[in-house]
Amino acid sequence: MRRRRWLKAESKEKGVCGYQVKEEAVERFRQKGNFDVLSTRFVLFEKDPIIYVYYQEEQSMWEFIGIHSLEESDYRVVSIDEILEIDLTILELVGLTTDTYACRESKGAKWCIDIYSA
Repeated sequence: MRRRRWLKAESKEKGVCGYQVKEEAVERFRQKGNFDVLSTRFVLFEKDPIIYVYYQEEQSMWEFIGIHSLEESDYRVVSIDEILEIDLTILELVGLTTDTYACRESKGAKWCIDIYSA
């Protein structure tokens, strides 16, 4: 049986779009791992919405994926700032653990956290 929980912004401090101040959230991402993250050319250049978010503990790397099927050549290394400029709701996912991933149906939909199944 899958467990699923819905995320909601937890910050009591209001900042950009009601989320925690960007600098504080970026610092939390930095503490969790590498400041560089993986995304795809579809998200970065073709305006795919970010639909899946993973945290890879082995590489200390975040991964932000859209709706297109991917090949290895589609991945790009970018800064977390570039991802936050695309979608500020990513700030809600800083607590993501390695046994879970975040997903949603479309941009603007609520993020849900699901457990990896092998």
